[in-house]
Amino acid sequence: MSGLFDTYAKIVFIDTMVVLEGKPISQLPWHEIDPAGPILVMVVPQVQTEIDKRKRDGRLADRSRAFSRLIGPSVELQQTVRISDKRVVVDLMLASCARVDYDVLDLDREEGDHKVVGQIINAKGVDLKRSILISHDINPVSLAIQHGIAAKRLPEHWLLPPEPSPKERENLRLKAELSELKKSEPEITVEITVDLPDGFTPLRILDPDDRDKSNLTQAVEKRYFAKLQKRGTEQFMNQPRWVPPDRWREDKVPKYVSNLPRHLQSLFNQVSFTVAVNNVGPVTASNLVVEISVEGGRFDTSFHYGRLFPPSPPQANVLAAALGRQPAFPQMPRVPGDHEVHWGVPPRRGNHGELHCREFRQGRSWVGEGFAEISSDSGGTLSIVVRVTASNLHGDVRGCWTRELVLREAVLADVFDIDSLHLVSKYPLQKRVDESTSDSNRRWISLDD
Repeated sequence: MSGLFDTYAKIVFIDTMVVLEGKPISQLPWHEIDPAGPILVMVVPQVQTEIDKRKRDGRLADRSRAFSRLIGPSVELQQTVRISDKRVVVDLMLASCARVDYDVLDLDREEGDHKVVGQIINAKGVDLKRSILISHDINPVSLAIQHGIAAKRLPEHWLLPPEPSPKERENLRLKAELSELKKSEPEITVEITVDLPDGFTPLRILDPDDRDKSNLTQAVEKRYFAKLQKRGTEQFMNQPRWVPPDRWREDKVPKYVSNLPRHLQSLFNQVSFTVAVNNVGPVTASNLVVEISVEGGRFDTSFHYGRLFPPSPPQANVLAAALGRQPAFPQMPRVPGDHEVHWGVPPRRGNHGELHCREFRQGRSWVGEGFAEISSDSGGTLSIVVRVTASNLHGDVRGCWTRELVLREAVLADVFDIDSLHLVSKYPLQKRVDESTSDSNRRWISLDD
């Protein structure tokens, strides 16, 4: 047997990793070990035992069995097996080893790496000066060098690409299934944009004290009641829906004074936002539902402009007197079209609303505007959350916008001049309100009493 080994320029011992984690042994670049050859690759019994244990391993079974078939003739015929003759001649053989005295070699008989090194040292007929151990692990390389055997770490390019773990393979399988499902469902995107002015600070307007209420009442009466006295009251006595002067003073004016701080706070705490829903996929979204929720406030589809100026005193309504009270005919509710995005659940100044559309076609985009009002009790945090679902969409699509704001306490005089009954500060949407000069572009405004 020793005469057979003398014909090889290099004898290479390999560990289990070379077989189980490396590329097919016949395809490895053996010329990097010795460019001339020939090379004999030897497997010690401990390595073969570890390879055989993997024959029922789900990931490594095929490699273990393939190697056993390759080296089988060497075991049965007690001779080498040619595995490559392309650049250099490479043969394979199972080593025959003498009994290992682990105590003399200072090796641990219970450790696999120690067994490998011990069996290499005791391989029959092998010249260790022409031998080298190739291992991907540090420990066997270190042990071999300590015992006078040349050793080399397995180069990375000899290894197969890392395989995913069972958990990763399961994730890949689920992703593939999800990808297939997505081919039959719409692809929805959501965008939220909030028009927040620079330096915007929501207000908490404190209730006016008795002195401010008295001054405000006097300012209203001073502005309007003098004109009322000049008109007289007889012309109003027979007019429908007219308000007597005493009632105007005792009911309408106090109500205006009481509601003014609330209207001012609402005016200064409202900002506009837009929600864009896009179907960027090739599939129509069926029974689309867009849920919009506001935390830290409320919202509506229109800007609410409360009564900032006092109600006018009663006036004669000649036309109404001539026509009398006209009957009001109820309007029939309009049925939305299949492709129309409409409010199925209007927000009505609440914190939740829903948009519905029976068929939201592929490639379509919809943009809607809302007006959010920061609550004085929210602590300043405003969040707008959009959730989109459809009957043929698995799960949902969400979008969220959140901003931390600092509420500032203010008194009536900080924003409103009591004497002139006019604003003294600008509110966030004032420019847009001022530019809405006609009824057609004032539809986004709702007037509140």
